[in-house]
Amino acid sequence: LDEWSWFALRSRALAMAAPEDAVIAGWSAVAVHDLPHLGRPPALPCVIRRASPPRGSDRSIHGWVRFASLDPGWVVSVAGVEVIQPAVTVIDIGRRSGRLGTLMVADAVARCPGGKESMRAALEAMRHWPGSGRASWTVANADGNCESPLETVGRYALLRSDVPRPQSNVWVGLDRPCYRLDHYWAAQRLALEGDGLHKYRTVGGRGEGDALLDEKDREFELRGWGVTTERYTWRRALFDPGSVAGRCAAVLAGPALPAHPGLRCWPAAEGYRLLGMDMPRAQLGAGPGWRDRVEAALRRLHG
Repeated sequence: LDEWSWFALRSRALAMAAPEDAVIAGWSAVAVHDLPHLGRPPALPCVIRRASPPRGSDRSIHGWVRFASLDPGWVVSVAGVEVIQPAVTVIDIGRRSGRLGTLMVADAVARCPGGKESMRAALEAMRHWPGSGRASWTVANADGNCESPLETVGRYALLRSDVPRPQSNVWVGLDRPCYRLDHYWAAQRLALEGDGLHKYRTVGGRGEGDALLDEKDREFELRGWGVTTERYTWRRALFDPGSVAGRCAAVLAGPALPAHPGLRCWPAAEGYRLLGMDMPRAQLGAGPGWRDRVEAALRRLHG
């Protein structure tokens, strides 16, 4: 198993070995819900004992056991173990963790139906938890139209600067939605696009070369509509976010562009609807693939 799948397995084991009131929480809940993550998992899995009076926490070589009062409505079952809800998970990790990692989780939760509202409700309900105020920034800035961890990293580079916030994954075109842009400032016709390898992998029998040519054709047509495109990579957005924001700020500081005759812009959900497509949603919870991966690992261990 990879590190996060192994961490999810250890988290499930800790919950199964703990008393019946144990609920998977913190970054263990991120792993079991199969939410996006950044970097390596913590050293110890984490559970909360919800039926016990709040009295700090216990640590051992097997995991971290916290004690807190949990509303029954905050708990869901994932493949036979109890886990705090994804929205509650965002607030829980946001109390102690860095903004970028928490925002990556929050963007995925916001893509679920009612996700943003659930996070607001969880933040209000958990306002008495130590450090919950730190999570308010994440809830305020979560974006359900942000469709990938790479886009969250790029968006975070902008949030750290004074650059005006762009729209996420809007569609542009003349008579119908044609191209979807990761980050877009409509008034200045500026698009900021994240470049990840997944965009150019073989899909439906088409090779990487075909995908790259399609990308060039797309950018050629956008340029014909007066749309300026800036790009960033994982490395650039993570380790030099100021350069990403700076390039956008330089374009945005320029003179306003005259209106383009016919160029239109549609929000993400409306563009998908007009094209007869389903808007991508986050898939939460360990599905059938989780059991397959574990069983395959056990077979390898036992020869």
